[in-house]
Amino acid sequence: MTDIFPITVGNYANINLLDGDYNGLDFIFCGSTKSSLNAINTAYESAFIQSYNKNIMVNYQLTMEMGTVQSQMAQCQFGNSNFMFLGINSKSGTNGNIANAGNFDKIYIYKYIHSSAKFINGVMLAAPGQLAVLRGMVVDKATGNSYYSG
Repeated sequence: MTDIFPITVGNYANINLLDGDYNGLDFIFCGSTKSSLNAINTAYESAFIQSYNKNIMVNYQLTMEMGTVQSQMAQCQFGNSNFMFLGINSKSGTNGNIANAGNFDKIYIYKYIHSSAKFINGVMLAAPGQLAVLRGMVVDKATGNSYYSG
């Protein structure tokens, strides 16, 4: 028997990561998607995260648009207590044109309350004229500290 997971992210989904919470009751998927606002034949993608309970019922979905061209949820992890940490890479282009975009140039890091998807804190990391790509994230579930590499 094969389990079926209802990924409801529009026309397309690129799943980057899956993580379970500290008590085994919920899990999250994150990645990039093309919604009905982002036609499937364009290069633009939006970052997304979906939360499910242990019965595979969707708790919520967040779709996030950063930069002018593309955003991709690179990391999503549960922290201590009821917190989750999200890391998004984004690209910018001239007048929002993907053809004029280079590589990822900004990193967004967010902290949310998992049960309500309530925003707590966030930061954008960028150096003008330099690449910025989040490659890894480790969250210490005992202390709540988070560590990033890129």
